[in-house]
Amino acid sequence: MNKGNLLRKAGIPVAILAVALAITMAMIASRSAPKKEHKLSPGPLVETIEVRPSSHQVTVYATGTVQPRREANIAPQVDGKVVSVAGQFVAGGYFSRGEVLFEIESVDYELALQSAESQLARAQYELASAEGQAEVAREEWRRLGETGGDKPNPLVLHEPQLKNARAQLAAAEAGVERAKLNLERTRVRAPFNCRVRSETIDPGQFVRAGTTVAVLIGTDRAEVTVPLPLGDIRWLDVPSPVNGLAGSPAEVRMEVDGQACSWNGLVVRNLGVVDSRGRMERVVVAIDDPYGLKDPGSDRPFELAVGSFVEVRISGRTLKNVYSLPASSLRQGNTVWLFDAADSTLRIKNVELLRREQETVVLGSGLDDGDMVVTTYLAGAADGLRLRVAQTGEVR
Repeated sequence: MNKGNLLRKAGIPVAILAVALAITMAMIASRSAPKKEHKLSPGPLVETIEVRPSSHQVTVYATGTVQPRREANIAPQVDGKVVSVAGQFVAGGYFSRGEVLFEIESVDYELALQSAESQLARAQYELASAEGQAEVAREEWRRLGETGGDKPNPLVLHEPQLKNARAQLAAAEAGVERAKLNLERTRVRAPFNCRVRSETIDPGQFVRAGTTVAVLIGTDRAEVTVPLPLGDIRWLDVPSPVNGLAGSPAEVRMEVDGQACSWNGLVVRNLGVVDSRGRMERVVVAIDDPYGLKDPGSDRPFELAVGSFVEVRISGRTLKNVYSLPASSLRQGNTVWLFDAADSTLRIKNVELLRREQETVVLGSGLDDGDMVVTTYLAGAADGLRLRVAQTGEVR
């Protein structure tokens, strides 16, 4: 193959590449530039709630420990040997008011009553004798007084003797009453409807007057003392001698092994002392019939025993024309974020915070009926930020 044929064969691919390059350059040169479009950012997607003014009952939450309303240390008022003890007089036993807890041997006190009654009979005889002698003396003086006009001596008329006889009779009567009282005190009775908290007594044991042998707690009412901030107290009706309030209702709740029970209670008083550290004031909530003795058909799985730790929810006063919102809706500086539907932008507005509860804030002035409050958190939120609404709820 000669040199000319080789040059022709080598030049064909080069020519093809040159033609392709020329066509590509021509196409690039003939292409028109794309039009630039300026798109506005639609803004972040948020959720909102539409607010309406309504009435809101303030609820105060607290915790406390159940305590007995009444508690008494039982001690006999007379000495003696214990001869009988009631079968239920053990820790946890129940008694009604007036039931006998235990009895002390009464023989000595029965004899003392007989002796006192004999002293009374003797004193009655002495008084009758003194009265008879005094009557005779007065009659004799009247006969003598017809000739003389002198005032008689009291001794002549037996007046001191009569007073002494009357005093002896009064003392004898008091002795009988004392003996009867001591005899009655040999039967120790429950001072109120109660439950035995503890006891240290058995038949045959000798007890002395004034020595504590048992502790009783009342069953008619229990109390829970709860500490509350001063800001919460102002929303409650706390009875006192000067205001005549009935007291705010309360719900006492206790949960054991996943089972919850509740009891109705009532605020009955405060202790009138503010804790110097926590600046808290203690309020007392009373619960009637904590053991369910008056309602035997109750389906509660357990009783409100003394010492139980409970949650307390107190219903306070009602606020009118306020706005209740989720607590997360309130932003820094007591502000809320509003969605302005006119231009789909964010508006930051100051509001009046009346009260903050567990998951709710109660707002006063600053909002209007129908405002759409943004509930979604936005980093770097600013007034005028464009927004998109994903969902709108309503709060009444």
